[in-house]
This record gives sequence, structure tokens and C-alpha cells, in this order.
Amino acid sequence: GDPLFEIASPDVVQQQNDYVAAITSSPHREWIIRDFILYRGHLHISGFGDPGVELPFTFRSSARNLSFDHIDQLNLYNQIYIPQQTHEYPAYGLTLTDLYGDLRFSLPPDANANNLVQTISIKGIDWKGITGQNAKVSLTFDKNGIYGKIWANTNGGYLTGDYNISFAPGYPWHAGLYISDAQIKQPIATLAHDHFALEGKINLNLTVDARSREIQHSEGQLTFPQGGHMTIPSIDTITQKLPADWAPWRKQIITTALQTLRNYNFDTGTLSLHYGLPTSTAQLNLEGTAGKRNFTLNWTQQGQNATAGLPAQLLPKVTVQIQPKPKPTTTP
Repeated sequence: GDPLFEIASPDVVQQQNDYVAAITSSPHREWIIRDFILYRGHLHISGFGDPGVELPFTFRSSARNLSFDHIDQLNLYNQIYIPQQTHEYPAYGLTLTDLYGDLRFSLPPDANANNLVQTISIKGIDWKGITGQNAKVSLTFDKNGIYGKIWANTNGGYLTGDYNISFAPGYPWHAGLYISDAQIKQPIATLAHDHFALEGKINLNLTVDARSREIQHSEGQLTFPQGGHMTIPSIDTITQKLPADWAPWRKQIITTALQTLRNYNFDTGTLSLHYGLPTSTAQLNLEGTAGKRNFTLNWTQQGQNATAGLPAQLLPKVTVQIQPKPKPTTTP
């Protein structure tokens, strides 16, 4: 945040020099730290009275002959090493395995360059069973914010991304994720358990705009370029619980309609996601030889839960449209 960089501003430099001159005689003894060693350091970014953000790693560093005689002459440039480490965040269901890297730090900040240039490697990322491997994160850091890119292997495909975090009040940030040729089976199984299954290779574009921990807006577009397969095992439970007093013909019609959703092969498919406050929507459109299957999900958030950072949600409204493949017409 600002305090990290204000130490080099002209006003602060003058105040520090006046203070040193006032409490020491002239000529005075130079203030020098001969050997400076830091182990298991934490980098915490804060400002504007906000709690701030602690970056997910510890580091070690050392420096020699740091002179504090004149703050305006203080010049610190050092490489900070991030030893290999694993971090678990149970509250978020996130594990970062074998994270390591280095960063380079300069004080005062170079006006013509970013203050921090960093490369971090992560052997494994696991978020609630959704995994990524051999990830790399590049990061640049100046007095205005943090900016970087992401690369990783995930579910047989490849992920790239970019992000920026502003040091403006509230820490607004933006991120974009782009996935190509990844298998969706495992992520859907992790999120939907035994209620819903979806298989196939996907391409995904996702953007997120947020302020601190509050997601304000997100847009996503997912496509199945080679088609896939959908299964809804919970259909069996629904058909078994149809009212016993229904007439047999009525049960048969409903059961037949539901079974068209139980197993479905499709040739093309798209999933569109819009997240916002208070209303969000998701629309899944699938088309195959057996016709079209369209699902629309609308849900509303009420209020903002400041502790958890997530809004309270009402039960979603689901619309399902089944459009059988039209039979070819024959001429007499």
C-alpha cells in the first residue's frame, strides 16, 4: 500500500532528514545495518484502513551495509527467495503444492520500471477437487497495483489468464481465465456429485470484476466444440417419487419426458453465465440427433454477508425446454 512507497516521497524524506539533524550533532555518526537477514517473511499489502491482502507464500532475504543516515540516499535492491512450500486454505477448499520462486525488490521505486518483478511456480493446485498442474504466475508490482499472468495445465487442457489488483480504495480487481481443450467431466463431478454429469472437451472464457472479496460481476462462455454426453441420475429418484394416485397414462407420459433428460448425447453445446447483484443467470443449450435440450437457471441474491463475503441466495428458478428432433416429412 501507500506506506511502502511514501518512505521515498520528497515530503517524508525531508521530515526524516530534519529529524535526524535535530537529534544528532554535526558531524554525526552514520546509521548502518551491517547484516540484515530475514527468515519466513510475509508480504502483506494494505492501505486506506482496509484489512489488506497477504500474498500466499513466505520468503527469506538478506542485505548488507544498509545506511539510514539519509533516507533520500537509501538504496535497497535485493532478490528475495521463496523456498519450496505447500499451503492449505481449508476455508476456501484450496491447496497450493510445492510453491517456489523469487522476486526482486527495489527501494526507492524506480520511476521507469515496476518495483517488483516476480515469477512463482506451483507444482499442483487443488480447489475442491478441481486440479491444475505445473502452474506459473508472473507478477509485476508498483505503487498503483499488482499485475500478472497465469499459465497451467488442467484436466487435459491448458489454462491461461491475466489479472490486475488496484491499490485504489476497496482494492478493485479484474481477472480473466481462458481454458482450451480441457475435459469437463471431473470438475462437474466435483461440483454436482451424483446429481448431474457432463462429459466432453470444452473451451472457456471467464472474466471477473470484484472489490476485495466481493465479486460484483462475472461473465462466462463455455463451448463444446466436439460435443459430449449429459447424464442426470437423479431423474430415477424423481420418477420413483411420482404420486401413487396418478393414473398410469399420466405417469407414463411424465416418466417418458423425464427419461429424455436421463441420458443424452449432443453434437454441439454452449453454456453462458452471467453473475451479478441481485440477479444471475446461467443458460445451457445442447443439440444432438435426439433434438435440443435447453436449461435456464435464474437466481437472486439478497443483501451482502460481510463476514463470508458472499451474498445470501434464494432458491434458484429452473426452466427446462425439450425439443425433439423433427421427423422428416414424406410425400405421398
